[in-house]
Amino acid sequence: MSAIPARGGGVTHEDHRLALIDGLRAQHFPGRIAVTAHTEEEADRLRQRGAALVLLPFRDAAERAAELLEKPPAG
Repeated sequence: MSAIPARGGGVTHEDHRLALIDGLRAQHFPGRIAVTAHTEEEADRLRQRGAALVLLPFRDAAERAAELLEKPPAG
């Protein structure tokens, strides 16, 4: 699981998540690869490259908050 934020800069300007996926696949990593993304476009690109699970933390948190708000108040 990689949750390192994608930021410009660095030596190659390559998305570290893509490099991680490629490196794990090149080493025949047998497990599921999970990464985080901030947009659906990023998520699609990561899935196409081989990520089994792409978490969208802000979207996922908003969906969970909506679920909690729909519940009747306790007590």
